[in-house]
Amino acid sequence: MKKVDFGLDRATVTIMTEITEESMINLVSEIERLIFGYFYPRVELHISSPGGQLVALDYFLDAITRFRQQGVRIETRALTHAYSAAAAILSLGDEPRTAAGSTLLRYHFHRVTESQNLTARKARELQRVLTYMDRKLTLRLAERAYQGYGRGNNVREGTRPLESDLEAFSGADWVIMGGLTGLLPGRELEDEEMKSCLDALRRRVAEDCEQRGEPSGFYHLYDQFFEFDTTITPALAGELRLIDRLADDAEEPPASEVRPREKGVTIPEWHPIFPPNGVIDPADLCRHVIVFGETGSGKTQSAILPVLKAILHQANPSYAGTSPVSCAVVIDPKKELLPILNNGASRGVAVEVLETHAESEDGLKLNLMIGDWSIARDLADNDMLEAANKILKRCASFKPANSAFQTILGRGAGDNAYWKGQGVRLAQTIIAFLLVVLKFRAVILDPDNLNDLAPYVKTRLRAFGIIAGFIAPGARRADGAYADVTRKLGRILNQVRIERDAEEARRERKERYLRDMGEEIDADTEAEGRKPLFDVDTRRELRQAWKVYVDRLCGGPRKKPALRKRFHSVGKEYAELVMSRKTEGLYDVMGRLEACAGACWDRACAMLPDESIRPCRNLIKLASDFKNLFFGAGTGSAIDEKGQWIRTERGKGRHKHIFLAHRLIEDCLRECLPESQGLKDVFDEVDYFHNLGYMRNDPEHYMGLFAFAKPCFIDFSDSGPADVLFFGCEPFLAARNALAGRDEDFNPFADKINAKDGGTIFVYQPKLGHDRDPLIARVLKAVFFETVLGDVQRQENGADMPLVAYVADEFHRFITSDPVHGEQSFFDTCRSFGAFCVVASQSMSSLHHALGGDSYTNKDAKAVEILLNNTGTKLFFRTTDRALHETIERLCPLTPSLPKVTQVRPPSTLRPGECYAVVTDGRFLRCRVDLNASYCNENAAGKSFANAATRNP
Repeated sequence: MKKVDFGLDRATVTIMTEITEESMINLVSEIERLIFGYFYPRVELHISSPGGQLVALDYFLDAITRFRQQGVRIETRALTHAYSAAAAILSLGDEPRTAAGSTLLRYHFHRVTESQNLTARKARELQRVLTYMDRKLTLRLAERAYQGYGRGNNVREGTRPLESDLEAFSGADWVIMGGLTGLLPGRELEDEEMKSCLDALRRRVAEDCEQRGEPSGFYHLYDQFFEFDTTITPALAGELRLIDRLADDAEEPPASEVRPREKGVTIPEWHPIFPPNGVIDPADLCRHVIVFGETGSGKTQSAILPVLKAILHQANPSYAGTSPVSCAVVIDPKKELLPILNNGASRGVAVEVLETHAESEDGLKLNLMIGDWSIARDLADNDMLEAANKILKRCASFKPANSAFQTILGRGAGDNAYWKGQGVRLAQTIIAFLLVVLKFRAVILDPDNLNDLAPYVKTRLRAFGIIAGFIAPGARRADGAYADVTRKLGRILNQVRIERDAEEARRERKERYLRDMGEEIDADTEAEGRKPLFDVDTRRELRQAWKVYVDRLCGGPRKKPALRKRFHSVGKEYAELVMSRKTEGLYDVMGRLEACAGACWDRACAMLPDESIRPCRNLIKLASDFKNLFFGAGTGSAIDEKGQWIRTERGKGRHKHIFLAHRLIEDCLRECLPESQGLKDVFDEVDYFHNLGYMRNDPEHYMGLFAFAKPCFIDFSDSGPADVLFFGCEPFLAARNALAGRDEDFNPFADKINAKDGGTIFVYQPKLGHDRDPLIARVLKAVFFETVLGDVQRQENGADMPLVAYVADEFHRFITSDPVHGEQSFFDTCRSFGAFCVVASQSMSSLHHALGGDSYTNKDAKAVEILLNNTGTKLFFRTTDRALHETIERLCPLTPSLPKVTQVRPPSTLRPGECYAVVTDGRFLRCRVDLNASYCNENAAGKSFANAATRNP
């Protein structure tokens, strides 16, 4: 009779029958089922048997040898008694071989139980067979004892049995020990004699057996011991090294010695998954690794850190293997990997932290429109709408849950489908129109072309120029100074007009009085014409206003002498106008005074030269500001945009921002830019939206479109992304590219992925409290993927190039499903480019939510399914996620007529560091990562890494 208990880390089989052919065949079949059906790496045999047949014992011992070759441990324990063949099974098991203190053990040579008469010939044949089997079994026991305790074996603390007290031995034990030591007293032994006998036995075992260079000492000891053929206690069995312990102390299996090979990537901690040494072939590693496990399951310590250790080991310039690592990108959202990498990196391995710096040329900068996404040809051909379409599609690929981008991704539906579609169309129009302004900014902001525009329009254009970085910030002061001086001139005009009207009224009354009195009216026109247009106080006020105006334009009375010199001729004209006579006309003089102020304003707001263009935020942030300046007032966060609508003086339904955009197109661009520029489609689109708000006089409809266009700008115009993520057409980038004579793509990986003199580990630590940092991480990942896929050398010789790696913890925050840089596509493609990925997430549900959120579709489900299919190695640590349970259940092989291992031991019961694993060769196993394993000849980098991991668990 046998009994099987299923545990979390081992299975226990209890044997309570004789050792017969039938019982051993059933026992071996049961162990095979536990190993191959339930993937137990450890099986414990509990034995309570009187022994049995010689052939059955030999069959079982051969099976044990086969199990050991497959990395399975067969641990043994005696319960009440173990005789003959059962005792041999106990002593030939893997450590720890244990027995309770009251267990009875009996070892002897093989016996014959046949009752038939034996002939002389048959007796001689039987003697030969028994002698051979006795020697074979004795040699097996000797080799097993020498394997655990012989010379050169590193016996771990706690493996050697404890020294038993004298009371633990029976009388039969003392008889046997006396015979083995040569002490054969014929009387009862005293305590001192017992102690001397025990010491003599221990010296024989230690000196004649354990210290020999081969197991012959144990062989002679057991050959003599079996002659006694009597029952002994476990205490004596322990002294003879036939068992290891007197108690059932659970102990972890010993760490196997790891010897890295030249070919492949060595991850010693993973030797239970990739036996015997944890060496992974590059082709298998480039099929990628995905790790799942809830918080505290040990996925980071057991999966991410061993991979980083292997990367540092093979990124070292002194690495002599055939699979070096040249570049790796590590996403560290929990900020626990960087200190370990810094402590573990040896000389020649660079660890670069990718940091962002707001409104600065320093820090991380990425160009989204590289490779197949480039818009350079569209901009050269003036196909601005197509360029804007590419930009929005690119943005949508990183933010699939964005309500406006759902239309671009084909998810727009329901009652708001029209509004979403039209809102995206408006956003595309604004971006396209902005691209026109950026490309032809020198023409648009030419003062000669701005002369015919209203000052309010010019102010808005120049305000945008300051935001975009190609007009100096001092222009804001010039705008304010011009506004102040025009208000003063308007006030003076109004005051002079009032005084002139009062004077004319007095003259009319005087003429009417003289006419009524019949007196003649004298008109001295010449004298009247020689009178000044402005009185003394007004002239003084005009001169003071001009002085203040010029000082403000120049930043002070003693600053910018070159600019003051340029104002000199205009100042002379202004002074002459102040001294004008009445014959010149009030309105004409005031218009010319305002023209003088406007000329100085133009000169003070000149565009910066290309080499001085200031860094600005990305195109989407500029588009958002451009929309606020010319299409809609306010940002929508704290301003009621509907209240920003105004009417003209004539009372017609013109709205200020629509009027500005339309005037800018009609009066500036259409006149300044020739028709051959091919911009008519952009102008027509702007006219379309202009008509919605102006011709149809439907502000509610127009503002409704803005409500659905705004999400297109929100994510990428936020602080953080606006300073890091660019689209290759920003003014300061274009100016820098022209001066450098090359394309600046802001790609930190282009020069590192093929390096052969040491690897570079890029680390980015996104903040999890705000969505802007995960957005940057998604783009960082995409740029890295596309750099690898677009590299010419890797396209031709990918398998022979140094490996590159992408490692991401909590990667559900950074997953995308784009056809190019989505994990489900990149994992399938990059294996031929020498790239591998190791990603870890908490659950399958996290991936589903990250991809689609409320708009999760069957397409997203397929993306996750493709991701799993394209991942060769899957590690499932402890989890309660239902979707993961179903996935593990589906991947687990089925044993006929038996429950699956995942039903016996659900994933929610796994201990920290334990996992179910699906490996590239089709194996499904349950194992525990060995965190104590290390490189056989560990260099300084490996030691430093191990120490750092200990300090930073």
